[in-house]
Amino acid sequence: MLQFGDSMKGLWNKGCLGKVAILVGPWFLCGICSFVLILVVPVPKEETLPAVTGAASQASRSIDDEAEGPFGSDAEPTEGAETTLTSTSEKISSPSDSEDVTTGEPQVQLPDGVTYEIIDVKMFSGSERSVDVRLSDRINKPELEALARRIHDSDEDTYARTYIDYYLPSMEVGSFPWATTYFEPDLNVNVIGLTADEASALVSDAGFTNDRDVVGRWLDDTHSITIFRLYGFPYEERVFTDGSSGVYELVESNTARGMRFEDKSGSDFGDHYIVKPGGDLEFHDNEGLFRTLPPAPE
Repeated sequence: MLQFGDSMKGLWNKGCLGKVAILVGPWFLCGICSFVLILVVPVPKEETLPAVTGAASQASRSIDDEAEGPFGSDAEPTEGAETTLTSTSEKISSPSDSEDVTTGEPQVQLPDGVTYEIIDVKMFSGSERSVDVRLSDRINKPELEALARRIHDSDEDTYARTYIDYYLPSMEVGSFPWATTYFEPDLNVNVIGLTADEASALVSDAGFTNDRDVVGRWLDDTHSITIFRLYGFPYEERVFTDGSSGVYELVESNTARGMRFEDKSGSDFGDHYIVKPGGDLEFHDNEGLFRTLPPAPE
């Protein structure tokens, strides 16, 4: 150390060049060392990670979404809000056979063999819709309600009012219907004639006896009609849904159209029945035929 100090002192006393060598020398040596290190020591290369695609990318986004929550990274969920999102497929279940898809209410099927046909549709002022329907047979009120909703929902347009008239096979469209339903906008049901259950009850409750020779039975809008002979004399019996009934004596004669029956007391308007060979009951007056009923089901 003493020799190194004497050497530096001697160098300093040699003048300006000595002083420069003492001041600059250490920095010069440091620069040379750094240069040597750069050449000798390798610099590690930066590795590039492979891009995340497909299912892995989807999983990554799902993790990020869960971390942020359904309200985003900055928003705060409201108190009581559910923080787990449920997919649409989990919220909506497949409808069962007994559930109506459009209303969510139990769907009532029409009885076997009963069909319906939309025979006329009219629009009024763009906000009202009128529909005429032909039914192949009577149905009950719950079935009629279900049918009304089905027809109402079959049109994608929305109407303030929808009126639906239902006609049985023997009824003329435009005349008095068997039943009506209308939406204003709630559903209202009005069965004017006999329902299927009421008709069955009237037929089964008909007061037949072994002494009666039954010509035929028919179902009118509100009652049943039975024409029979008792000890050779013709009669008409009418039975209503409230249990009331009436028996009327008739007069019988043969015509080219079939057997003719009319009230014994007569009619100012010429009202009478014609029973056709096939069993249909025709209603006539002075102006001719105005209505026909098929035989009641057995």
